[in-house]
Amino acid sequence: MREITFILGPERAAAEIWEMLGQAEISIEASCTYPTVDGRNVRVVVADSDVTAAKAAALEAGFGPIDENEVLLAEIEMKPGSLGALARRVADTGAKLQILYMARGNRVVVGADDLEKAASVVCQSRGSLGRPAAVDGDYRSVHHAAGFEARYTKAPATSRIWARRLIR
Repeated sequence: MREITFILGPERAAAEIWEMLGQAEISIEASCTYPTVDGRNVRVVVADSDVTAAKAAALEAGFGPIDENEVLLAEIEMKPGSLGALARRVADTGAKLQILYMARGNRVVVGADDLEKAASVVCQSRGSLGRPAAVDGDYRSVHHAAGFEARYTKAPATSRIWARRLIR
């Protein structure tokens, strides 16, 4: 998955970006907006296969993407402390969180300076059997001390991240 950040001047509405992506038939997996000194930033998470079309549609509509990041889209259990626990597990791997915000459903967008390390613990967020969540990346497999295997693959239509308890 890719997160694309756009700048909006004070004269434009954030709705324009979301409408433009909808008209281009691009599915938004997550999004947020926040104020800046000169307007607002809008972040949208889209599938890898939609990145080129999303940026082209944005440029045509007069929006310039300013940043693009590879991110994980992971499910977490929605209860007090879950987000903090997930952030702590990522920090304990030595990875530095750069992006963390809620998505639709019980999912979070996670970006880190070392996405492989982050993926190795994001899978644990739902217990011993991790639930699939979309992710971008080449095939990688990570084994770590907690006894989980995290694997993510780049597939033609969607990519998945999953975890399973290793048999010892």
